[in-house]
Amino acid sequence: MFLPRSHKLLPLPNCTAHHPTINVAVNCIERACHEIGVLPYREGRGDGDGDGDGTGQLRYVAINVSRDTGGAQITLVWNSPPPPLPSSSRPPPDVVDDDDDDDDDDDDPILDKLVARLISMSSSSSSISSSSDDDLVVIVKDEPDGRDSSSGKRRRRGRQRGGKSTVWDDGGSSIAISDRDRGGGDVIVVGVDGDGDNRREGTGVGVGVGGGASSRRRRSSSSTETRLNLHSIWINHNRSCSHSNAIFAHDRDCWRHVHGPRAIVEYLAFGPSSCDDEDEVPSRRPSRPRTPLANPRPMPFPIPLHFPPNVFRQANLDAFAGIVGRIRNWIVRYIGCERGGADDDDVACVELYGGVGTIGLHLSDVVSSLVCSDENPNNERCFTDSAMALPAHIRSRLVYHRKNAADMIKTELPLIRKCRVLIVDPPRKGLDIEVVDYLCGEGWRDNIELVVYVSCGFRAFQRDCDALIRNGRWKVAFAEGYLLFPGSDAIETLAFIVPALKKK
Repeated sequence: MFLPRSHKLLPLPNCTAHHPTINVAVNCIERACHEIGVLPYREGRGDGDGDGDGTGQLRYVAINVSRDTGGAQITLVWNSPPPPLPSSSRPPPDVVDDDDDDDDDDDDPILDKLVARLISMSSSSSSISSSSDDDLVVIVKDEPDGRDSSSGKRRRRGRQRGGKSTVWDDGGSSIAISDRDRGGGDVIVVGVDGDGDNRREGTGVGVGVGGGASSRRRRSSSSTETRLNLHSIWINHNRSCSHSNAIFAHDRDCWRHVHGPRAIVEYLAFGPSSCDDEDEVPSRRPSRPRTPLANPRPMPFPIPLHFPPNVFRQANLDAFAGIVGRIRNWIVRYIGCERGGADDDDVACVELYGGVGTIGLHLSDVVSSLVCSDENPNNERCFTDSAMALPAHIRSRLVYHRKNAADMIKTELPLIRKCRVLIVDPPRKGLDIEVVDYLCGEGWRDNIELVVYVSCGFRAFQRDCDALIRNGRWKVAFAEGYLLFPGSDAIETLAFIVPALKKK
């Protein structure tokens, strides 16, 4: 854990709050780094001594766990610029290149050896040592914008030898939370040993693991042999300066998919019973317990959600399914009751801040059209991959716009004016002012009859709701909170907002 008002870590080796795969992966990465001689990243002090850019190779490691297979999706954040692409293969600036980069040569022998060693540790003939003493520091990080793990940073400062706790120097203010339920899959950021003692104030949840040469010697006699359950490996080339707050480099050219499936594929399950009930169409996924918070109309087809490491993924998908299920309940009731039993022929839905479509795609069978949007360019392919698995008559209803919410209001106003249901799932900072101004102005006079607000930042939610209610044209019909991370004060709020006055 972080010590109070600092980013100094208290070692918690093999933390039971983590998915077991994460602890194994941490041990595996540590051993591989020591075997190969990977240099840990050391942050530059920026004091004019010429060391302001930082030195070393491995800056961070991000690990996502597949809930169904327990496989680790590992991203190695490497302190180097991306290898140059041939001019003939470089896409135009406004075009998103959806081709995988599995065959790209990173032109770094140490990185190549590290990747190869991790792959070998996942083979059936290889095993790795698991021990309670490690030389890695593990940080579970909460994304400051509530969206993409690329928007935030954890700077590590530590020591090379000895048993001292590692200290991290953090340029950001938001910390991360992992899923406390092992069934939910964790998102984690890992930093390797270094030296230094810089500290800054901050709060958060984290795990520090101490150790040194002595712990590595002990491991040979006291450890158990465990094979790494590896899903995939990605490389993110991040050569940003020491004062950047980004864990990942955002440029698409900085991402390399080098091993395994491109994305973790997840499915949400609703209802209090097992997900293999006879009244629900079976999917290709293994059985998972449903959330007890919502029991909506069953989906007539499975919705595969695709999560590469460069998009936002809810750390506790099991609990978030309760929010999605509640929204589905309300939309079905809205169509069947509030609209006088009308069918879905003219119930158009627009989702802003939509990510990969986690919410919207689970409404695709009950609305006449769905327009999903988000500014992260990596989300569109995930949405498209999900849509391609759906029936043809459903695919024809789906559209994705690679735009942020403010640009959607500015450039897609005719489309938004036609929607009956508006879904907003903004980052922690809340709604863009353009969205609030639209709802308080002409948005109320347009066709919107229901605003679904999913909030991960309660203060911003209060501010936005106050603006809508004070305007006198909207009221909160229902709201409830969700504790996605037991033991924390991170509350997810779901609200259904309807017109307060009868429209002419």
